[in-house]
Amino acid sequence: MAPWTPNQTSPWTRFCLFPVQVYENGCFLSTDDGLDTEQQHVLDCRTCSIICFIATKFKRVSFMAVIATEWLGAKRRKPNGKPSPIGVTVNVCGPRHLIDKVGQAMTNVDVVLQHPVFLDSETCYMNPHYFYPERKKTDLRHLIGPLYKQSKSAVSRAIDDALDSANDWGHGVTSTVCNRNDLESVLDSLLIDTQLKDHQISGIEFILTRENSSFVSETHARLLSSIHCSLLSRQTVPGCGGILADVMGLGKTLTMLGAIVYSKHLNNRLDTSSNSMTQLRDSTLVVLPSRQVLDVWKNEIEKRFRPQTLRAAIFHGNRRAKEGQLLRESDVVLTTYHTLENDSCKAKILQSIKWTRVVLDEAHQIRNPSTKFFKAAVALKSEARWCLTGTPIQNSLDDLRSLLKFLRFEPFCQPKVLEEYIVRPMRKDPEPGSSTARNLRILLKACCLRRTQTLLDLPTVTTREVLVKPTVAEKARFAQILEQCRAEFDLMASQDTCRKTPNVLFSTVVKLRQVCNHGIARINGTGTSDTDRLTVPRMLKKNSRSPSADPICDFCCAQDEEDDILLGALDCCPLCGRVQSEWNDTSSPSTPSLRPSSPFAFGGVSPNRMSSASFTSEIPSPLPLASDLAGQSSKLSAVVDNIKPSGLDADSKSVVFTSWRTTLDMLASILSSNGIGFVQVDGRNPVMDRTALLSRFCEGTDIRVLLISINTGAVGLTLTRANVVHIVEPQWNPAIEEQAITRVVRMGQTRPVTVFKYIMNESVEQGVVKLQQRKTRIIKLSMQDRDESDADFSLDTFKFALDPNEWN
Repeated sequence: MAPWTPNQTSPWTRFCLFPVQVYENGCFLSTDDGLDTEQQHVLDCRTCSIICFIATKFKRVSFMAVIATEWLGAKRRKPNGKPSPIGVTVNVCGPRHLIDKVGQAMTNVDVVLQHPVFLDSETCYMNPHYFYPERKKTDLRHLIGPLYKQSKSAVSRAIDDALDSANDWGHGVTSTVCNRNDLESVLDSLLIDTQLKDHQISGIEFILTRENSSFVSETHARLLSSIHCSLLSRQTVPGCGGILADVMGLGKTLTMLGAIVYSKHLNNRLDTSSNSMTQLRDSTLVVLPSRQVLDVWKNEIEKRFRPQTLRAAIFHGNRRAKEGQLLRESDVVLTTYHTLENDSCKAKILQSIKWTRVVLDEAHQIRNPSTKFFKAAVALKSEARWCLTGTPIQNSLDDLRSLLKFLRFEPFCQPKVLEEYIVRPMRKDPEPGSSTARNLRILLKACCLRRTQTLLDLPTVTTREVLVKPTVAEKARFAQILEQCRAEFDLMASQDTCRKTPNVLFSTVVKLRQVCNHGIARINGTGTSDTDRLTVPRMLKKNSRSPSADPICDFCCAQDEEDDILLGALDCCPLCGRVQSEWNDTSSPSTPSLRPSSPFAFGGVSPNRMSSASFTSEIPSPLPLASDLAGQSSKLSAVVDNIKPSGLDADSKSVVFTSWRTTLDMLASILSSNGIGFVQVDGRNPVMDRTALLSRFCEGTDIRVLLISINTGAVGLTLTRANVVHIVEPQWNPAIEEQAITRVVRMGQTRPVTVFKYIMNESVEQGVVKLQQRKTRIIKLSMQDRDESDADFSLDTFKFALDPNEWN
């Protein structure tokens, strides 16, 4: 088929529709390209026979071919020079009263109609072969989409079921390793005003058992024989450790610290009984996603346990230890992934030590084996290795393989073995009474423990979706930005330009999302807000970005200057959600921030009432008057309207999450003018200041609202002092929203929680929500398990979000 593109195609068009013309000699696509019948685009014989049969029987039925635009712009020929066939689906269209008759005719020739891949927004969709529970035919537009969704949805369910099965760790299994009564007694004597939950005690037993080499060797042999007897011939030494995959909010931090404390107690008891002159050192390295989370672990050690229970050292910043001996004297060493990466390239102090155990918190940080985070973590020497993560499988089973590689869980950390015994069975159709995920379930039960929040008697959570109606001016801005996108594509078609299609679509999506939050508050020619004085200089951002970041998102590292400006107002990429830079991760506490803090760090609090520690040494240009801002953004007006009622409850506090720093600044201005006390935390705050600000929010009676960037606050924090959560805009990755919410809904929460999710109606955010639903349903077996229809997922993502047909 020769390449051709229909006229009037928008940049975000994902599918094109072509009427099917039925002739005696075949079925052709009507393309208005002036081709004669010998050159026209013809359908295959099987499809033609079906169409001709229906067209002859029902004169009022028509047919519309649907082709993905990615097929239309390139030449596709076989090696012999003949045109190569492409994938086409055909929509059957006709009056409603014929639906049952057409359906019966299709059945008579053994044809079953599937859900359409695409349908224009004004057409109602009904399917005579679909089972309607109440036998009343209704519009099925919610089922329209690519055909590959259903099979991958089944894979997702199988993987979820396998993860859920890893929750029945038995008490009897651990009796040979530790005594439960002794464990509880020892920890009760060392904890301060803290009572461990039953699931935490079971988690500690699981950790101690998986660190017992005899038990691990015995169970590993049973694991191999259960999956396939041929695996027993492999001479593999199983690694001690595993995956603690409890969902967020169940207290994984305290569970791991409890295991470390009791392990130290057992070693001390062994030293005493053997009269050893040399004390056995039980030293643990804990790797954390940020300095902020490092402080959380440090506070847990200091506040939960009696003094001298654990000797903790911090390996971070310019003042970190220069020799390994200083670290060997500590029970626990706390560091970050960025510091580990930096040390692995230079002094290699952490890699020079043989640790008792290495713990990776938020271990999905190493899911990409090509990153320096992964390589630095795998190079560490340790007797036992642990991964703490609530999301061991985010996108594909490759995520799990990376964790198994770190754990040295042979032989399943080898790609070929995982593919043959775990992934390949899941591609097959299950036999009656069996599950394709059987081997995965056996594997996870051996090395993973996962419990859900059903174990906790948490207060109720009420989620309210707030559909914000855009103003006439905001709608006009949407239309203007889309028209600019069309003009850019026309320019690209007529001139030789360095801009690429994905970059243009990316810029358009970001501009539209800015308008959803900021309304018409002084948007300049580049689409960024004139109020945003905090744009990162291009070279500064490039240099500050960690080289270990996942190389799967083309837009975080875009070379386009306009995209740099757009990304500058964000703490994380609006597509993949990853941090743009760790502003102060490797700096010492005394190092000044690269950027000033917000001038509204304490709303309604005068400067002379601030802490003696200065939170800002440089004040950026002030934002416009709050009265001007409030009237120019319908969404921010809705957020503030929902914050005000909670202020009537003296014990109520709110957390507001957003990706945009400008959104935080605008909300700060509006809250300040309304006399509502707040603190603001984002990537511009030095790490030590963030900790102080968060403490002020939790402890201060005059502070009612925490404004925080979703990337800064979604991981590692406990914000149970709040009982109201505001998610200002939908995230590309729905897991980020869930992580943010579980900062509030977790152990220690005693009040019902209300979650507000704001979505701008008739906007690009409607497309983002639909993409969230797609991502939640789909987990690939592996990153190599891709078909033609999702080969360019990033481009399709933008087209889907930009398509106004999806904005409802």
